[in-house]
Amino acid sequence: MKLIHYIYIALALMLLSACQTDEIVRYVYTVGEAERLGVSRMQLAELVKRGGLERLARGVYATPGAGNVAMVEAIVLKKRASEFVVALESALRVHDFTSATPHALWIAVPRGARAPSVDFPVEVIYANASAYGKGIEVHEFNGVRVQVYSAARTVADLFKFRGRVGLD
Repeated sequence: MKLIHYIYIALALMLLSACQTDEIVRYVYTVGEAERLGVSRMQLAELVKRGGLERLARGVYATPGAGNVAMVEAIVLKKRASEFVVALESALRVHDFTSATPHALWIAVPRGARAPSVDFPVEVIYANASAYGKGIEVHEFNGVRVQVYSAARTVADLFKFRGRVGLD
């Protein structure tokens, strides 16, 4: 193996070991987190090229295989500092009320907020300020804390938005 290959493997291992919180290895990284650890954008690109990291979205990278975890889209949005709550069909999946995988990540955002711009399908529900903050639980996916509407709120919202979601 060439010396450069060992260097990039060492960088990938450094990302893994340096980003541990509460004994849970964080598999998803932003460019900013990597730069704070001393890994440049060029080094990230080289790690992706050599298979040491996967690019999940613009500015968001993961260790190989981490892109297959549950709710990876929600993790990517959270890493990009978006304000949202997982809702409707996606929340059903989180609460194990369905085995079907939604065609898109369903999220709620406060009315007036911008919908996130991402490389994967997202269905956005706009909620007024008083309704937006009710019935929120925090779930952890791969060490990333994501807000999800409670089971009761999800069922109520499915009836409310049945024309948009469908009756399946």
